[in-house]
Amino acid sequence: MSTFQAAGVLAAWSGTSALAALALVRHGPRIPGRVQLTAGLVGVAVGLVLLAGVGDPVSAWRFVPGLVVCGCASGLLNAGLARQAVGARVRHQYDRPWRPEEGRRGRLVVIAEHDDIDAAAIGALAHVTSLGFAFLCVAALLLGVAASARALAQRLP
Repeated sequence: MSTFQAAGVLAAWSGTSALAALALVRHGPRIPGRVQLTAGLVGVAVGLVLLAGVGDPVSAWRFVPGLVVCGCASGLLNAGLARQAVGARVRHQYDRPWRPEEGRRGRLVVIAEHDDIDAAAIGALAHVTSLGFAFLCVAALLLGVAASARALAQRLP
C-alpha cells in the first residue's frame, strides 16, 4: 500500500468522524448521553469487527467499510463526550446560539470554584496549549512532506 493510498484510506475514518461529530452536535441534546456513548462504543466495536481477518495480500479498499463505521461511531462519541464532560456544570450563558452580530470564535471555559481561580495559571495553560498545537501541526506537515518525498524518490529510477 502506498503512502497516498494509506492517506486516502485513513481519510475514510477521519472524514466520517469529523462529519458525524459536526452533524450530531445539533441533534445531541435530543439523544440521552448514556445512549449516545453506548451507541458510539458499540459502533466502534462493529467497525473493529469489520477490520478483523485481514490477510497479507490485501487491497487498501478492504479497510474502508470498517473505518467508515468506526469514523461515524467516533464522531458520535466525540459529540457526546464533550456534553457529558461538562453537562449542566457550564452556566447557561455559554450554551446559547450565536447571535448574527457576534464573530464566531472559540473561548476557553474553565470550570472551577470561585475562590480557586488562578488567572495567571489559566493564561499560561492556554499559551502552552496553543504552542503545543502549533508544534503538532508543523510536525505533521513536515512528516507528510518527508513521506511524500520518500515515496517519490522510491519511484524514480
